[in-house]
Amino acid sequence: MKTTLLLRILFPALSFFIIDPCFSQSCVASFTTNQTLPNVVNFTSTSTGTNVNTVYQWSFGDSQFGSGQNTAHTYVNPGWYYVCLTIYDSLSCQSTYCDTVVVTGNPPACQANFTYVINGNNVTFTNTSTGGNSPLYTWYFGDASSPSNLINPIHTYPGPGTYTVCLYMQDSTCFDSTCQVITIVPSSVNDLTNNILDFQCFPNPTKDLANILLVLEHATELKVEILDLAGRKVAGLFDGKAQGGKLELSFQTSNISAGIYVINVKTQQGNLTQKLTVIQ
Repeated sequence: MKTTLLLRILFPALSFFIIDPCFSQSCVASFTTNQTLPNVVNFTSTSTGTNVNTVYQWSFGDSQFGSGQNTAHTYVNPGWYYVCLTIYDSLSCQSTYCDTVVVTGNPPACQANFTYVINGNNVTFTNTSTGGNSPLYTWYFGDASSPSNLINPIHTYPGPGTYTVCLYMQDSTCFDSTCQVITIVPSSVNDLTNNILDFQCFPNPTKDLANILLVLEHATELKVEILDLAGRKVAGLFDGKAQGGKLELSFQTSNISAGIYVINVKTQQGNLTQKLTVIQ
């Protein structure tokens, strides 16, 4: 974990899952946010694999901390804050998820949000967005599929893996978006996260260069690609047999447009994805 802590110090805008090989990955931390009052943000844990003994610890990015599965926090000033949720129990798991949260003095005119239910490879999404005047909704599912404009879509994923799902809403007066990471659990005991011990991208957001680090438990056939949110291939970074241990890759981002992209890691067991934000 020393490497992860160092990266979080050097690159505070990094958004990723921290995978600790000392724990089985039976739980995955994640959260969503919703702002309804000036400077007040509601945090909702969307973590998976939790139980009654799970402990939730929040770091709100302003030197303040909290606990509990769901919580609210009042910020002194509007701005960008790097928020982390760590979940753990005494026996089976530990996971941390961090993301940048934008706090406004006045809540936005519309707020994008959604919940989901996973059934095998099928995921039912429920749009819980608020505000707006008959807004247009656009869903990006984090795989190679086309976006959807349905209000409450049902999506079938190609296989096990971790996918970044983003919902955009827009009308003539407002625009908002939200992203969540979902995990399709493999049916096999020898699942994807047992082989990929760590998956990081830094710095993130990035302007010129993105560094990607994978730590593999054993050798495997591997494909690493950069996709846009519509699932179109932007660049191929690796395709072949990767040995166990560290695999370090880099991607020159100065040649592509600013926006949100997806790093897609594909093995024989399934896919892992991570959001990559490119800025100008």
